[in-house]
Amino acid sequence: MNDNLTNTTVSGLPDLYYPWQASQWDKLTTVFSSGRLPHALMLSGVGGTGKTLFADTLANLVLCEQAYDNNQGNPGPVPCGRCKNCHLVQAEAHPDIRYFSPEEKSTIVKVDQIRQLNEYISKSSQQGGYKVAIIHPAEAMNTSAANALLKSLEEPSQKTLIILVVDHPGRMLPTIRSRCQVVDFPMPNHQQSMAWLSQALPESALLEDLLLLAAGSPIKAVELAGSEAVAQKQSMIADLAKVLKREVTVVSVAAKWQKYELQLVLAWNVTWLQQLIRFSMTKDAQLVKDDTLLKMIQYLAEKHSAARFYELLDKVQTTCDLVARKTNPNHQILIENVLVGWSELMQKTPA
Repeated sequence: MNDNLTNTTVSGLPDLYYPWQASQWDKLTTVFSSGRLPHALMLSGVGGTGKTLFADTLANLVLCEQAYDNNQGNPGPVPCGRCKNCHLVQAEAHPDIRYFSPEEKSTIVKVDQIRQLNEYISKSSQQGGYKVAIIHPAEAMNTSAANALLKSLEEPSQKTLIILVVDHPGRMLPTIRSRCQVVDFPMPNHQQSMAWLSQALPESALLEDLLLLAAGSPIKAVELAGSEAVAQKQSMIADLAKVLKREVTVVSVAAKWQKYELQLVLAWNVTWLQQLIRFSMTKDAQLVKDDTLLKMIQYLAEKHSAARFYELLDKVQTTCDLVARKTNPNHQILIENVLVGWSELMQKTPA
C-alpha cells in the first residue's frame, strides 16, 4: 500500500482517500452500490495524485461486509473498518487481494506475474466475495505481460475487479485501455493542495517551496518536507548563478549535483525555466519567489525571447522522459548537458 499520508478521517477510521478524489469516489461507489461495477478499472494520472491509496480503499470497499454511507461530508459508502474482511485488509493479509508490481531489482511487470494473476482470478474467492488484483504501475508491464492480461480482460470471471494504476497512460497498449473503464486523476489545483498541506504540515513556512519542488503534488511535498530538498534548491540556485557568470565549470557543478536525486535536480531546472518563460512574457517579478533566481531571470530575459527558453525547456523535459524510462543513463553527462544549455543562454542571439 502507498500514499497513506495524513488525510481527513472518516468516522474515526484510517484515511480513505484524498479530498481532491471525492468526485472519483462518488462516481465509482455509485456504480458499485447499483451492482454495475466494471471488472477492470484504469486509474490514470501523473504520479503523486494518490491513486494507490484510492485503489487500496476501493479494494477494501468491495470486500467489506458492512460498507455504509458515512455522514462526514464524504460522498458514497465507505468500508466499515470493523468486519473480518476489513481487519484482514488492514493487516495486509486478505487472501482475495493480490498486488502485482515490478519485482526487486526489476523495472518491469513480467509475463509470469500476469500468468499468476490470471490463475488467481480464475479461481473462486476464499472469502466468498470479490477477488481484487492491483497492478502498479501498470505501464511497467512488458508486451508479453500486457498481452497475457488481455485474456482476463476479455473473459472476466464473476465478482472480479482488476485495478490498473497508471502514471503514464500514453505507455499503455490501446487494447488494454479499451477494455478498462478509465478514471482520470488530475493533479489537485493550487488551492486544494495548499489547503491540504496547511493541515498536513501546520508548522511549516515552506509550503509553497515544497509544492513547487514536488511539481504540484501535495503528497510528494509532504514526503520532501523531512528531506534536504529545500536547502539543496538554494545551493543549486547559487551554483547556477556561478555557472552563468563563469566562476565555476559545468563539470564541477554537475559532479556536485549528481549526488542529489536526479529527478529533483531536473524538476528544479524545469521549474526555473518555466518561471523564466513566464517572466519573459509578462515581466511580472511576483512570479519568481527567490531573489537570486529573479536576478538571473531578469538578466536572461533581456538577452532572448521566450522561444529560446522553450528550446532549453524541451531539452530538459526530454531528459526527464529519458530518466523516467529508467534506461540507466549517465547522470553526470545528463546534468552537464542541462548546465551547458543554461550557459549558452549567456550568448546573445544574433540579430
